[in-house]
Amino acid sequence: MQAVSPVQSAQEVSPDASVIIRFNAPVSPTLVAENISVSPMLTITQVFSYYSEYLNELQISWFKEPNTRYTVTIGSEIADEYGNTLLDDYVLTFTTGDYAPYVRLEADRFTHFTAYSDTRMSVLYRNVDTLNVDLYRLPESELFTLTGVNQWETWQNYSVPNPDETLIWSRSYEVVEERNVSIRQVITLTDELGNELPPGIYFIEVAQPLVAESDPNAANQIVDSAINANSTSQALVVISNLNLTFKKSDSATS
Repeated sequence: MQAVSPVQSAQEVSPDASVIIRFNAPVSPTLVAENISVSPMLTITQVFSYYSEYLNELQISWFKEPNTRYTVTIGSEIADEYGNTLLDDYVLTFTTGDYAPYVRLEADRFTHFTAYSDTRMSVLYRNVDTLNVDLYRLPESELFTLTGVNQWETWQNYSVPNPDETLIWSRSYEVVEERNVSIRQVITLTDELGNELPPGIYFIEVAQPLVAESDPNAANQIVDSAINANSTSQALVVISNLNLTFKKSDSATS
């Protein structure tokens, strides 16, 4: 063996990390898969392996539980193209840490609600210490900016214009201190006084957890597609008592 990742007896390994083993010489790909064993394993779990002949590198992936000690055994029958084997089994042990923290709005980037009832959204979170949500009132011009032809680029670095003037409220929610379990928090959208929001265009932001670079989960933090460069999960919310449908035809002239 030339190198392994994680290293032997590593602690706090991200459950999302793959096991990578690099050999010091090419080995037979047909012998790799049948000479791998992992324990402990759930009965429904599959082990996925990929061998790169270019790098002489074996990558092994499977669903890992948090805070669990795993043993990966590479059987001695693995051989190179000349029939030379490992002689002895190679045994790698490591222990996983917590799942990566995340916060995620359970909503599309563009979301519509009726004005005839309470407006509620939900946020999923895991392994975070704080949950902060901001609600803004947007001018009509921002609706067209965020839904226009360059919307993908716009969302990547979008910040609410004049945030001090357009902020309706900023709230902090008490988090459930249960590790490695996804929790749902219901957010009721109201005005500053707690009344139902009138019809209008709104914008909601949820701050993402900050993960230090030294944290083993930093590279594996879950990335929400609605998270921009400002590390916030965002959604545009339209509240209306009307329903307007747009249709587009590829063959039409207008």
